[in-house]
Amino acid sequence: MALAAIIIATFIFPIAILLMLLGWRKSIRKEVQRHNENKLRLIKTLERIITLKNKLINLLRY
Repeated sequence: MALAAIIIATFIFPIAILLMLLGWRKSIRKEVQRHNENKLRLIKTLERIITLKNKLINLLRY
């Protein structure tokens, strides 16, 4: 019984913790990627708004 506990403590727990950390890192990476995609979408929208504003100003100028 004690031998089984030692085996579990030395081999299975560290592997389980490692797998958990790897999954955690992957989910963080996905979240960061989603955040970056949202930022890019926002930047493109702002660029469109600025170009439309400039076109409007040019139309009103003449």
